[in-house]
Amino acid sequence: MLSLRQTKAAPGWAATTPLRRARILNRFLRILEERIDELADVIVAEHGKVHSDAVGEIQRGMEVVEFATAAHAAVKGELTETSEARRS
Repeated sequence: MLSLRQTKAAPGWAATTPLRRARILNRFLRILEERIDELADVIVAEHGKVHSDAVGEIQRGMEVVEFATAAHAAVKGELTETSEARRS
């Protein structure tokens, strides 16, 4: 279930262009890169993982964000008709 804060943020994020979203997420990635050791230390303290595993976990998450930020570029490709458009 979405929290009140999430439901209030959703319309603003939905209105944000894909390029702007990618820029925001890329800034987030830079922050993660700058603070990866600090974040890994928190994971080690809270979950008992070894530091290298914690860093790997963060890096895998960063890869997901990197993939997501590239999605707007894929949308600029060739457009095809949907089945509804062909019926019109």
